[in-house]
Amino acid sequence: MKERELYSEKLKLPYALIMTPIFGFLSMGFFVLFWYQRGGVQLLPQFIPNWLNLLVSIYLLRFFFLGLNFSTLQLNITSSGIVIGFGLIKRKIEWELIEECQILQGGFRALWWRLPIDWSRGRWRNVFQVIGYPQISLGLKKSYFSEVIFSTRDPQRVKEIIESFLGKLTS
Repeated sequence: MKERELYSEKLKLPYALIMTPIFGFLSMGFFVLFWYQRGGVQLLPQFIPNWLNLLVSIYLLRFFFLGLNFSTLQLNITSSGIVIGFGLIKRKIEWELIEECQILQGGFRALWWRLPIDWSRGRWRNVFQVIGYPQISLGLKKSYFSEVIFSTRDPQRVKEIIESFLGKLTS
């Protein structure tokens, strides 16, 4: 059976869209400085070693790639399940694994993004969230992670789609 896409959205993280190019340019600048000073032209004071430029460049490049990966949260709901992910880190949840669905109210909003693995209230859970958007919690059965939480623009519509599939599975 061919997968049918029912709902799709991308949530952009505003801070990452600003900070990613800054880290990229800084990393490139320190790398250029490293290569330029290898040629014998000393731009920095003598007591600052040239290898430090390379080290700072690699360190900033790591933040550049992290910002690039976590700048967009993608949510796809298809006829075979739900796919949630930040860049290369994705999670596919098949309909048979979902036990319950609820919209989270109140104080669970993120100040930034959260890493996809979280330990809270005595259990492991996947958390894919972006600042300023409401979250949906999926209770899972037969899974290492007992709960998956993700951000969405339209939580009511997403909940209706998920509950319609859960209703089809139980009937």
